[in-house]
Amino acid sequence: MLIAWVDLYGEYVITEKLAKFRTEYEKFTGDEIPWLKILGYYAVSKGLNKWKLLAIPANKQFTPAPFELTSIYLERDGIKPWLKNSNLNVPNSALNADKKINILKPFLLAQKNSQFRYRLLLGASWRADVAWLIKERQIEKPSKIKETLGCSYEPAYRISKEIKLFLAASTKTAKILSK
Repeated sequence: MLIAWVDLYGEYVITEKLAKFRTEYEKFTGDEIPWLKILGYYAVSKGLNKWKLLAIPANKQFTPAPFELTSIYLERDGIKPWLKNSNLNVPNSALNADKKINILKPFLLAQKNSQFRYRLLLGASWRADVAWLIKERQIEKPSKIKETLGCSYEPAYRISKEIKLFLAASTKTAKILSK
């Protein structure tokens, strides 16, 4: 299901956020997140190059099921071509994006989710999420934006300042045009 989700929504993900989460998780636990790496390799194979941040080889061999079971499928089917040299041993017969899976389409998600609409308008970026926080959640302080989004203070400060300037200029322009 995650593979099908990446097909539909991979371009709207802020991969820097996921990479930061992965790094913090691995430092804290000492464990890798192989499924996130698999999704990264898959997205890159589909032309979503910003996922390269996540498409990094595993430190040790990983199989998605007990090795004895997986090795049978690996011998029979081979490894996913897009996972070669990754240490992520997923049989070619596994993880196929099933187009019949019922995932909410982007148009319907945009109708229901204002944060997604901002990403459609401004791209999958900190800017989109900061604009969403300021406009929809009335969170304007850079320190609170940093805390809420998990970004560093510098982009929270810089982008919030620019968004506020844009909103102020838009309000003044609207008043001038209405006269």
